[in-house]
Amino acid sequence: MLGSLVDRYRRSLALAYADVRRYSRARRDVEEALALTAVSAAVPAVLYYLGLLQDPVLLATVGTCLAVAAWARVLDAVTRVSSVRRRLEEEVPFAVLMAAAASRTGLELVEALRYLSSSRALKAFGELGRRFYALSDALGASEGLRLLSRLAGGRCRLLLAEYSAALSAGIALQQLRDRASDFVRSVGVQVSRALETRVAVTTMTSMVLTVAPVLLISVSTLMGLEVATGTITPPPWVELVAPATGLVTAIFAVLAPGFPLAVSVVYERGYLRLLRCLTAAGALLLALPGALGLLVGESGFRQLLVPVAIASVALGVPGFFSTVRALRARVDGVVEEAASHVRVFRSLHLFRSARLEELQRARARPWLVDYLSEALGFLKLVGDVDPAVFEVFVEYVFEVQRAVSKASFYMMALSASALLAPYLATGTIAIVSAFGPPTATAVLGYATTLAFAFVISKMALGATVSTLLPGVAVLLYALTLP
Repeated sequence: MLGSLVDRYRRSLALAYADVRRYSRARRDVEEALALTAVSAAVPAVLYYLGLLQDPVLLATVGTCLAVAAWARVLDAVTRVSSVRRRLEEEVPFAVLMAAAASRTGLELVEALRYLSSSRALKAFGELGRRFYALSDALGASEGLRLLSRLAGGRCRLLLAEYSAALSAGIALQQLRDRASDFVRSVGVQVSRALETRVAVTTMTSMVLTVAPVLLISVSTLMGLEVATGTITPPPWVELVAPATGLVTAIFAVLAPGFPLAVSVVYERGYLRLLRCLTAAGALLLALPGALGLLVGESGFRQLLVPVAIASVALGVPGFFSTVRALRARVDGVVEEAASHVRVFRSLHLFRSARLEELQRARARPWLVDYLSEALGFLKLVGDVDPAVFEVFVEYVFEVQRAVSKASFYMMALSASALLAPYLATGTIAIVSAFGPPTATAVLGYATTLAFAFVISKMALGATVSTLLPGVAVLLYALTLP
């Protein structure tokens, strides 16, 4: 059993880390984790026996924390490899289409893996390409692909295994083109499903964060109704519901996944840091009225709403509108230019697109721009390009561009729904006003407004890079607050 666990851990390390030392000490890491797990189980028992800690909840917490700390190194590797495999699943179609666009011998996928070893757009395939580069030099391309297929999972594992077998059988060219055609037919459906799932998650999460606090307070308060006297005693923890709602919203904003890779937005590193700083400042400003409302009183809470809302809107303008511009950017013209060039010259060696260079200079741009730049760079190196084969690549890019346009429409529709947050909060106040003090009620409505708006903002923009929508929602809330 230990040997099987070590083998799985080593496969994770081989895909997630390039450092050989991490791989060589895999058995030692697992043995240390098992030993520390035994210690973590013994520590609560010793504390209880010595009388230093008697609470069973605290004892269980101590044991759990020590066990998690014992496996932290192993869990970090497993989490990282899981992230790499998920991204590989999204990148597989793009890598195959890049190779198939100039396929003449069937070896283009091998050449693409070598080329992608330094890729910025297909980062997971870059990790795979670096390992393939070392394996193929030592063992050959076919054996290198077979070993890589054992590290990857899902569609990537199946693709590499089939392609390795096809190289040995001499049918790699047909297999590569067939795979490319399958991906062209399925890309629209996959992106549509991903966007529909985001809509469902957004609706469910926002409704839970706005309705659940109201139900919790209402039901708990009614349970404290004294029939004899006719008095209603609010639960003692009523003022904790608002900060708890804010905490859950913050965790969701950090952990919720972004857009699917095909429709995601890429930000320049420095610009992304700036947007995150502006977003953090806007979020802290928006949290200030709620904190003062609970600590000081209703007067301080109401006076801060409008200036805080205006400041957060101003801080969120760059992130919101740069994301909107990126999602509305189009690469159709670049691909059409490339297709025309291939029909005339049967090569992309001398191709240059001013439009593509302009899009690359943008601080926020569609991920498709970076991918197209790398794909055209690879096709310039492979030599002759058959116009009929290149049309499959053109059709795929058009399908992805349509998916980006659909994501742009979806983003605007979700953004508009954030304007409903203040009216839901007004309903919250009407329901809860009889159950608690006015300040707690107003702050609860404010918390549900922010929760709804931040969830919509994260799912509409694909990243937490703007506080414009929460700021607008707070401004409407301040105007509609009774």
